[in-house]
Amino acid sequence: MRKELVLDTKKIKTMTWGKQQEMAAKMGIAKGSLSRKINGLQIFDIKEINFLASIIGVDTIELMKQVYIDPDDEIKKAALKAAA
Repeated sequence: MRKELVLDTKKIKTMTWGKQQEMAAKMGIAKGSLSRKINGLQIFDIKEINFLASIIGVDTIELMKQVYIDPDDEIKKAALKAAA
């Protein structure tokens, strides 16, 4: 298995709780779009991740976590393919 960095959506939800409307406005996207991105239904691009981190006031790496990826797991393969 290999390690990969992925967004820590639980941490992002905690850090943005009650502030999504304001943050979405600063990012120039709809609140619903930001919510879908935070919940993993849409993909953040790297510019959005960096901008979100700057709005929150943290380093980008603080929004990430390491996970082990089992290359034989079909669900994870599909997620990796979608993220590519």
